[in-house]
Parts: sequence; structure tokens; C-alpha cells
Amino acid sequence: MITKELNEYILNYLQNDKTQSAIMLTAPWGTGKSYYIKNTLMPAIDTKDEKKCVLVSLYGLKDISEISKSVYLEIRARRISNLSEKANAVKLVGGTVVKGFASFFGVDLSVSEEKLQQLYESIDLTGKLIILEDLERSQIDIIEVMGYVNNLCEQDGVKVLLVANEDEILRKEYEKHNTRWKVEGLKLYKDQQQEDNKAISISSKSYDEYKTIKEKTVSDTLHFPPYADDSVINILKGFDNKYFNAFLKEKNANKDITIVDLIEKKVMGYPSIKCYNLRSFIIACQKTIELYEQLEKDKEHYLEYLKYLLLTNTAFILRKKQDDSLKWEWDKDNLRSARLGTSQYPLPKFCYDFICSQSLDKSELNAFEMIYNNEQQKDLKEKEIKDNLEIIYTFSKKTEQEVKDALKKLKKQLKELKIPFSEYSKLANYLVAIKFALDDSKAYNELKAIMLANLQFATPDNAESIREHSGIYLDDNEQVQELNTFMNEMLAILEGKNKDAFDFDYKTENIEKFYNEIIKKRDDYVSKRIFARKFDNEKLVEMLEKCTPAQIADTRWCFQTVYSFSNINDFFSEDKKSLIDLKQKVETLLSTNTKLDKIQRLQLKNFIQDLVGYIDRL
Repeated sequence: MITKELNEYILNYLQNDKTQSAIMLTAPWGTGKSYYIKNTLMPAIDTKDEKKCVLVSLYGLKDISEISKSVYLEIRARRISNLSEKANAVKLVGGTVVKGFASFFGVDLSVSEEKLQQLYESIDLTGKLIILEDLERSQIDIIEVMGYVNNLCEQDGVKVLLVANEDEILRKEYEKHNTRWKVEGLKLYKDQQQEDNKAISISSKSYDEYKTIKEKTVSDTLHFPPYADDSVINILKGFDNKYFNAFLKEKNANKDITIVDLIEKKVMGYPSIKCYNLRSFIIACQKTIELYEQLEKDKEHYLEYLKYLLLTNTAFILRKKQDDSLKWEWDKDNLRSARLGTSQYPLPKFCYDFICSQSLDKSELNAFEMIYNNEQQKDLKEKEIKDNLEIIYTFSKKTEQEVKDALKKLKKQLKELKIPFSEYSKLANYLVAIKFALDDSKAYNELKAIMLANLQFATPDNAESIREHSGIYLDDNEQVQELNTFMNEMLAILEGKNKDAFDFDYKTENIEKFYNEIIKKRDDYVSKRIFARKFDNEKLVEMLEKCTPAQIADTRWCFQTVYSFSNINDFFSEDKKSLIDLKQKVETLLSTNTKLDKIQRLQLKNFIQDLVGYIDRL
């Protein structure tokens, strides 16, 4: 039952119910019952001219008479609330009676109970809905409260909505007589000292009394829906934050999942979060806004990063609600923790520190934004490439123009070395098919030439993926021959690279030995006009990530030894693309790995400057 249906049901109960009984709204703590009552139900039932809802909290009340006092004072307060500025400043905290309020209203509540009862009976409750919240938090015996509500409904014709965590009521009632069992929902379980943990039916004097009087008093029990999107939306709106407002504007703006969807679906996935608590969500919102205030000023911030902070904070605070013993220690070697956040939204260490101890390193907050943005841009580019390849691989279902546009994008992506070499065999297969389907040899020949040129940056390992490839079936002999030619040309380049590859295992402990070999063979590299192209840049950068500053320096000197003379363009012009690729990979390493110490970072920055110099001279 969604909130709109709840509103309609409760309004119908107020206007048309003839059962002379109350209704109950129940849900676990923190799921948004109170928020729903105050922000959705009451505005839906109250009119401009008449306040029909009377909301009273039973929290901490010790006597039935205090309920009547609270109802009376709530009605009196609402009646005079517009009469004076002073009255507007008066608030009933949780509906409880506070000394001084009665005298302010001009009512003497120190008289006898009989006189008070006459006073309460002077209130006309016709057409009003008495909402009694926090039933389980009252200090009055539940049987006595139910008897009071039954009298209101049956004898006085009053409409009453009880709002409670009924599971907690059941637990308290049973534990009055038996403390060896715990209540979960409507089932009982033995405590941890008992071997037998099977559920048994609840049976106790107090529970039976509660059940009996509830059946007499409450005609219907409504279970509050824990995934009420209205509550999430209203909470976000209530903060009136420009970024939260931007998140909300995303709803229905595109087909992507929105922030409301994410929060409703238990904040997105693995590891699972078995907790839905709107109070925790409100705390997460507050903490996130405080983080936003620490971001660099006068800077355009990436909205996805700000959304990420809200979602990861929400996930962590929900986890803390379940288990307050959660600590970072298990993740001390990580920059982010999926265990404390989720796999999609892992919790950054600075968020953990800020939420748990109010400490914040602002440099970490701003540096992490750059890392996150780089990752997102990389993901977007990968998605763009994947989507474009999908058009090519399903070309027979696309329009001619869609296929031609995809080929244009592919040309750019190939030139930028964005297409993985593992795709080349499948891609070649489909490009041959498209060539004959569109009768377009020009586009095919251009793409083929770029792919063959790019293979100089591949490794011999890629030959296996070309030999065993998947693709579209070609039933025309001419097409089959064209593909075989293309495949053989690619294999020839890759197999030829075996002769040029370094005899180097990319292990840090062998760098010094490798450097000495470079010194001995320098003239050989010059005569063969190849050096940078011999490296597997992926493996080289993976090695640099593990290097000490001295080992990074030795790696730099390997390049310096070969490219030290001024006219390197006369000998190594074909190395330029490989050097550009290496430079980009080292820059990515610097921007994404925050565990590197300052000297390592200094050496890598110097290496990048070395590479820039070689590239400029080529």
C-alpha cells in the first residue's frame, strides 16, 4: 500500500467508518511513520479552514489522564496559534504536558480529575482524527491504553489512528513473563544460550490480553510501506540544497536510475544492506551537506561525484545502524571500502573519519574528487566504445546511416588506440562483412591500415586471440579470402614482434641488470631504429607502480641512454606513438594511485617530463 492509498484509506475511515473502532499503522522504528504522518497524511486531511488531525505522542506518558491533557492542549494550541505572535512561539514537545502551558492557555489543570474530565468532554471531536504516536514508548500499560482508546471509539464515537512498532509491543509484553525468549516479528526464538533455536508460537497471559483487547479496539492494522519514495523526495527537498535539488530534477529526465531509485532499493546492492531507516538517511544527508561545504570554493563540481558522496554515506550510516561496531581496521590498506559502503559506492576513508569522528582532511576530499572524476570519464569513454562496437556487431539490424556513423567513430577510436587489441580479430571479421554489404572499400581500407599500424604497440600474446576469434559467418568465398588476408597480415606483425621484444620479465629486482644490458646494446637499438616499441607499456607501468624511487630512476636512465642524442627523429620516429602511450599511462598512474609516496611521485613526474622531451624531438 503506497502513501497515496494510505491517505485515501485513512480519510475514508475518518469520514465513513461505522465500526466504532480504531485503526493501527505499524512498522519498525526509523522507517518514516512519523515523517509520513506530519508531511503527507496531515496535509492531505487538514483543510484550509479546519485542522482535522490532532497529533499526540505517548512517548514517556505515565498516566491515562496525560493523554487527555495532551489532546486537549494540542487542540487549544492550534485554535489560538494564529491569534498572537507569542502563541506561535509555543510548541508542545512530543505532545507531552509541560508546566506553564496550561496557564498560558488560560486553563487550570490542577483541579480534580472529575473537573478535568468535564473540561476534556467540552471539546468537540466530531470529524477529527486523533493520532496517537509512539504507542510502544509509552510508560502506561498497553492494556490500559487500549481500554482508553476503546472507550473513545465505542462510547464517544471518536476516530483514532494508533501509530506503533507493534513488534516492540509484542516483545515487551512477552518478556514480562518470560525473559528466556526473544521476539522477532510474530515469532519467538530462544536466546543464544539455548541450543534449540526453533520458532514457537507466542503464548503468555499479557500477550493474550493484548491480543484480545486489540481485536476489540482495532478494526484494521495497516503495515507502513518501508520504501515510500515520497518520504525520500520530501527529505531531500527539506534540506533545500542546490545539489540535492539537482538530483531530484533528474527524475524522469532520462532512462538512467535516479538517486531516489537508488535509495529505495536499499542503496544499491552488494554487500547487501538489510536496513531501511529514514532517520539514518536524514543523518546521511546532513553529513553529506557538511562535506559539500568543505569542497573547493568557486569551482564547478561534478554532480555524479556529489551524488556518490550522498549514496556512500547513506550506505555506511545504514550499516552502522545495523552494527555500531563497524571499524575501518579491516580496510586499512585500501583507499575505499566496499564492506562499509557497497561495491558500486565504496566508502572513502575521509568519509569514514568525518562521520565517525568529525575529522576531515580537506586535501583528501578534493583529491578524491579528481580521482573519481577520472574514473568516471574513463567509464564513459569505455561505454561509448562498447556502444559503438555493438552497432558494428549488429550492423544487419541498423540503418545504413547508423553503420556509417559508427565507422566514423571507430576510425577516431582506433587512431587514439582506444579499441582493445583483443577486439581486433572480431572487428576485422565484421568490417569485411560491412565492406561487402555497403560496397565501401574506402572506409574498410582506411580502418584496416590503422589497425595494422596500431599492432606495433601490441604484444605477441595478442596473436592467440586473433587465431581463435568469434564473429559473423561469411558464406561468400571472396569475403572469406579477404578476412584470411587481413588475419594473416595481423599475425605477421605480431609474430614479427617476438624477434624485437626485450628479454625482460618486468620484475623490479631485475631493473638494474636490464639497465646494464641497455648500455651494452645501445648502438644495436639505434641501428635497428626501435626501442620504445619493444616495451609492453601495460607491464612497464605495472612495474613502475611497485618500484622504489631508485628503481624508477634506473628505468628513466634506460630511456635516457638510448634517446640522449639530439637527432633521435632520424632513427626513432616510429617510437613516437609508443612513447605517447607510455606517457599517458604514467600520468594515469599518478592521478589514481594515492599510495605512492612523495619521492616516488617526484620520480614519476620527472619521467613524464623526460618522455615529453623525447616526444617533442620526434
